Amino acid sequence: TKDPSTRHVSSEDMAYSMAVWLLAQNVIIELRDYLVATGTLKTEQEKIESIDVADHLSPCGESAPNFKSSQSTSSSSEELLFHELMEADCLDGNKSIPAICYRFGIDRLRMDRFKSWGQRRKLLEIVSRMAYPTDDWGVP
Repeated sequence: TKDPSTRHVSSEDMAYSMAVWLLAQNVIIELRDYLVATGTLKTEQEKIESIDVADHLSPCGESAPNFKSSQSTSSSSEELLFHELMEADCLDGNKSIPAICYRFGIDRLRMDRFKSWGQRRKLLEIVSRMAYPTDDWGVP
């Protein structure tokens, strides 16, 4: 007869049970990525106002034609998303990237492009840390 206490447990089941126990005891923790703004973007009006008019004068001192049309700038989708997330206080390091994606309906590829864009322009940093109960709008 076999003793029920000596039943065979697979190594996968054992590893899973150990991981659950370690997480429950806070021996191992989950790290989440958070976005932190390290700079700001100029608004369209600030971009136009910062242009030196003297640089766009013809040799005769006359203003170059179509000055505004040649200097018109269109905001990229990354710039628009940056402004939207900044206004929603999502770039302060207290909202995790998955929570931001869920709240704003952003897919993973779109967020990856946004993170790359922000890091290239030194506007964003990614901080990995353990979650706090007050993160992500207080939702676990």
